[in-house]
Amino acid sequence: MDTLTHAAVGAAIGEAVLGRRLGAKAAGWGAVLGVSPDVDYFVALAFSDAAQLSIHRTYTHSLLALVVVALVAGWAFKRRYGDAGVAVWHGVALGGGIWGSHVLIDAMTSYGVQLLVPFSDTPVALYTIAILDPLVTVPVAVGVLGALRLPRLAARRRWWNAAGLMLAGAYLAWALIAQQQAHAAFETMLQTEGITAERSFVKPTLLNTLLWRGLAETDTA
Repeated sequence: MDTLTHAAVGAAIGEAVLGRRLGAKAAGWGAVLGVSPDVDYFVALAFSDAAQLSIHRTYTHSLLALVVVALVAGWAFKRRYGDAGVAVWHGVALGGGIWGSHVLIDAMTSYGVQLLVPFSDTPVALYTIAILDPLVTVPVAVGVLGALRLPRLAARRRWWNAAGLMLAGAYLAWALIAQQQAHAAFETMLQTEGITAERSFVKPTLLNTLLWRGLAETDTA
């Protein structure tokens, strides 16, 4: 998924976990953590085009990295903001939640992630959302920006942020359902044409989950 989406989701989770204690700093840290897994992209630029494909969305997008980041965040936020009432579990929830959201969203695209490296390099890709989709980004961004305009302890601040996250979450859930419907329709089309596919998949076209593209492989085509 694009950087803006990851930053917006990270900021919203940061606000949800530590907004009451840290104010806008929570969203700021959330945005930073939200885009941090993609640091491997810049590392990959030093290698050949073929090698880049085996570097991006691997180690920094793994469950191992998620656990490490959550633990480090728990220690770091307690140490830095303990006087503001931040406990270890706040940092763990912040780091784990944001890093995990980045990995989950990327796994829902057709590019996927290598979730189990270094133990397995098998990619996990759900093919449910496009690499760019404003209906994931906009609700979260509007929600967190609306929240940040309100006083830190205002109840409406929580509602704005939660509404954005819930709308985006509902859309991602819809994408899972739509993908299953599109795949079933594609399989029916193949059967109607008498095509026996060795493997097939469907993925959404850019910026939406209404128009889907199907690809099937047979032994000859």
